[in-house]
Amino acid sequence: MPDSDMISYNLKGVVFDSAPAPVSAFQKAQAMTYERCPPSSFDQDSWTVFFILLCHFIFCLLQSLYLYLLGLHDPSTLSKTIPYYELGSLVHLPVRQLYLFSQSDMVCPYKVIEAFMNRQQRERFADTDQLCWDVSPHCDHMRYHPEEYRRKIKSFLKYSLRQVIDSREGSTSVSDVDFDRRRRSLSSGTWLDD
Repeated sequence: MPDSDMISYNLKGVVFDSAPAPVSAFQKAQAMTYERCPPSSFDQDSWTVFFILLCHFIFCLLQSLYLYLLGLHDPSTLSKTIPYYELGSLVHLPVRQLYLFSQSDMVCPYKVIEAFMNRQQRERFADTDQLCWDVSPHCDHMRYHPEEYRRKIKSFLKYSLRQVIDSREGSTSVSDVDFDRRRRSLSSGTWLDD
């Protein structure tokens, strides 16, 4: 796949929101239920939420059993089908990585995310940044902490785009006005030389 090499080469940063972490069948079921019934809407009939969670759990349990049986035949099944293991086996993850997570996440434990991030720093010399909240549900950080979330994402993107601009121009600094003008030109698919 020659296109994937080009994409990997041009990818300058990655943002992980409430990830990566290996999750159990129950944790997957919770995530699927949160998608349909976010914690902020739990004033719904609790039996309905319980039934949805139970259905998701049965589905995820069957899926886990299927992957386990498939893994008996092909040991590389985990790295091909579960994102956490696939990410761990990728050699060409971008060097710049931003991790957004919470200590209260019931789906992806923050200790596992921190361990993955530390492994990226230690083994791949990744330039990582993080924002960890005390309280924020899984993948709901922007809703609970909108200003902090936007500020961190904007800072990460600005830093990453500066690296791209600097590498293309061979310069060491770019003014904010020039940066914004070039960012707009990059997003429109054109490149401004002056």
